Amino acid sequence: MSIIPELDSSAVNAAWRFTQNADQFGDTPKSILAPHRQQTIERMRTQPVVLCVQGDTLISFNTQSKIRTSTGKKPTSAETNGVRMQ
Repeated sequence: MSIIPELDSSAVNAAWRFTQNADQFGDTPKSILAPHRQQTIERMRTQPVVLCVQGDTLISFNTQSKIRTSTGKKPTSAETNGVRMQ
């Protein structure tokens, strides 16, 4: 059973062909995103302040004073336990 029950295989095949042959038609990721980028810049120009938020999160446990390595020492940054999510 498919996770996407009503998958249109012809649309998927067309999208795949487009991504594989886009450069033949002058379509590159940069050219495809250019109108979006321009509209984003235009919207930003109308605002007094624009927040540019990074899209990932790092949860680090190295600031916890009780965390120790197997040798009993405080961990270095390379030994730190944590999680990076995007």
